[in-house]
Formats: sequence, C-alpha cells, structure tokens
Amino acid sequence: MCLIRPSLAAAAVTVAAVAAGPSHLAAQASLPCAACVSVTIGPAMILRGPAGDENDAPFVALKLPDGRLRGFVSNTTTYAVDGASVTDMGGARRPVLRPGTKGTGSECGSWLTGLSRAGAALWGLLHWEAACNYEKGETHKSMGIATSTDDGLTWRVLGAIVEAGERPSEGKLTGEGDCTMADGHDGHLYVYCLRPRDWKITAMRAPKNDPAPGQWKKWDGSGWDVPALGGFAAPLAGFPGHSAAWWVPQNLMLLLAVESSLKLSLSADKVHFAQMPAPLIPYDADQWERPAPTPLYAYPSLVAPNGGNDVGDESFLTYAYVPPDAGFTERYLVAHDMRMTMQEQPVSPQVKLALSRYVTPGGESWTTSGVPAVAGERPRFAFEATLGYVMTAAPASSAILLEECVSASAGRYLSDRTCASDLARRLRSAGYVYGEEQPGTRALYNCTRSDGRFFASTDAACDGRGRPDRRLGFLIAP
Repeated sequence: MCLIRPSLAAAAVTVAAVAAGPSHLAAQASLPCAACVSVTIGPAMILRGPAGDENDAPFVALKLPDGRLRGFVSNTTTYAVDGASVTDMGGARRPVLRPGTKGTGSECGSWLTGLSRAGAALWGLLHWEAACNYEKGETHKSMGIATSTDDGLTWRVLGAIVEAGERPSEGKLTGEGDCTMADGHDGHLYVYCLRPRDWKITAMRAPKNDPAPGQWKKWDGSGWDVPALGGFAAPLAGFPGHSAAWWVPQNLMLLLAVESSLKLSLSADKVHFAQMPAPLIPYDADQWERPAPTPLYAYPSLVAPNGGNDVGDESFLTYAYVPPDAGFTERYLVAHDMRMTMQEQPVSPQVKLALSRYVTPGGESWTTSGVPAVAGERPRFAFEATLGYVMTAAPASSAILLEECVSASAGRYLSDRTCASDLARRLRSAGYVYGEEQPGTRALYNCTRSDGRFFASTDAACDGRGRPDRRLGFLIAP
C-alpha cells in the first residue's frame, strides 16, 4: 500500500441531522453507546521486524486444521507465516501472492487484506495498485477477490470487485482501496475502503456465499444499490476508519482508524458509526514523511485468538509500527492483548493501557506504554513487568500527563514535567495518571540508580535498585 497521505483535515465531515431528514435521525438514535465500552490493553509485543518489505497492510490470520495459525504480512508481495498462536508469528515466511503483469490492476503489488472461510475454501480480499510512481505520490488503487483451497498457500484470482470509476492521474493517489473485510452475520460480507480523491470512507457488501466479481454493491446513502465496479459510493460520516472486525458478543461492526491517535468506532447497522471518546493508543503526530522524530502507527487490525476477525471480548490489537527517527525500512508488526466489554453506562476511565518495564541484558531500563524499539537497532529490550495502567484520555479528576524522555545521562525515563524542562528529548506521551490517590491505584516513582540513570518503580524503596527521586502520580493497579 502506498505510504503517502494528504492532510487528514479533509477527513472531518459534519452531518446536519435536521437537514438529512428522519432516516438520519433514526440512524443516530440506533447508534451504540460508544462511551459505554471499557477497554484494557496489555503491553506491546513485537511479532516481526524490523523489515522494509512487509507490514504494509493490516495483519490477517486464520486457523489451520491442525490448530495452528497462519498469518499474512504484505508489502507488494503477500507472505504466509505459520505459528502456534497470534504471538508466534516470528518464523520464516513464504510468498503466496505477487504483483501482476505489466498493464494489470495489480502490476505494482497484491496485498491480502481480508479472509472469509467458505467450507474447505477461502475467499481472499486483495488490495491492488497500478500506474505507480511512489516518489511522486502517484498510484492507482482497486480491490480484487481470490479463492484458495490450501489455506492460503496458493490463490486463484477471479478479478476486480471494487473500482472507483476514475483513471490514474499523474502525481496523485487515485482509485479506491486500502479495504478490509468482515462478516456482517446477516448473509453478507462487508468491505470498508479509503477513497483518496476526497479522503472518505466507503462501504460495500456482497452475499457471503457468492462474493465474486459483479456481486458487490456500494452504500449509496440509503441502500446497497450502486455497482462496486465503477459506481460512486456515499461516504460514511466522519472518519470511522477502514479496518473492520465483528464484535460477536454485541453484534456490532467495529472499525479502527489511525487519525492523530488509534481510534475505535462501533455500528449496529454497518454504516452509521459512533466513535469511542477515548483513543486506544494515544500519540503525538501522524507523520508519514519518514524519518521523523515521532513514532508511526499504521494498518491496525483486530484478530481473534484463534484467527479471523470475528472477535469476542478477548482479542489482539495489531498494527505496523515505525520507531522515532526510523524510515520505512524499519517496520515492525506489533500486538497487544486486549479485553473489551460493554457496560450499561458510560465508563471512566474508558481505556486502560499497560505501562510496562523492559530491560536489556546490560541492565538498561525502559518503562513505556509504547513499543520498546529503537531506530537502527535490533530489538534488545525484554519485557520485565507491567507496573500498572495509564489512561489514554484525561479523567475528570486531577490528572498528570506523563512524557517519555531520553537523555545521554538519564537514559529513557518517565517525567511528570515536560522533557524540555529536564533538558531531555521527548519521545512520546505515555498517557495519564492520577495526581491524587484513588481506589484501585498505586503510586509510581521515578528512581535514580547509582550511575545517575533513571527508572520507574511502584515501590517507594525503588526495588532496592536505587533511591527515589520523586513520585510521578498514581497508576491504575493491575
């Protein structure tokens, strides 16, 4: 997929309910309570990377007959990786889909972005690109469909299913693509796409038992009547995202978006989405011009523990990650275990994100709610312990935003001040902690080792490894 983005300001869409009429009012009334969703996210686990020729699309996986999982990672070519579980995807890869011949819709690449099981066979959703000149920000996107009878090792491509009805244009992103697919459990498969011409999200569907070319219809604002091959879809309101999953216990369609933070939206009717107020992952910028001083989160997906994207309350949140100061040759595939429940009333804090301590064999410490990866290095920080949970949005009560800083003398550490005030470099926002003790919280301390380097601890005596410097705030206890 082309890693070039225009400003996301174009994604802000306001829908006037009164002007839209009764049908829109009814849709608004049926929106799920996005503020009632409670989410707990575990520590980051690096599954693959660094690499420059994969992790360029949402991660998808399926369960094999022997109980193992097969995951698929893509960047122009799609590769299969087998493992015992979602967290065991670091093994050897084998190519299963390659770019098409010159002049075809997939001449620049074929990315596998969605799967649907049909008995012994698979349907595979393919993101295609053609007429590409990435240095000039130019590529033309479309989507195809393929079938496999050997669990994704070989594919028979049937043809295109989604086209925008426009031709390639010099120096522009054109077409319609970057789509993912989910089973709507109503007899249809649903696909959600990004349309570059206006940076809007579009939706289409086809019968689950026959998602072949010609069977797909786009949402036109009131129904599914526009041909997906060349038709013009009505955009979905706002920017709910285009990485789809089905939340089985709640019968809701989920969409993930990367737009200034990693966000989750929910829908009962598959086209009107309510966005959770709190982000799943907070970050400072969405900088696709690399290298950049901030990390990049891209291509999120929700994956069930046994593969697929029919998820229960327990799932894995995965995404591609590029560390600060790194280019696209250093992409990682990252996963977090995630628990999601629907409460009867709005909850606060809504999202709890693990704050974990990682260490190197040499004793270097890094406490982060992010990914322990450093530009230009192979992963060397090993998980030690989760200290507690930070909040991804400030609660109504007193809160402190922790910053992750780095300096030559103090190392990588957390600060309740700005990194600049410490004459250190800012890496990212770690999240919010309470400024005062609350039920179910524990104190978090900044500690100093004998060599002057900092580390974090929930022990007032700094685990016997150093002396306390100051209290940073109060974490939600594990």
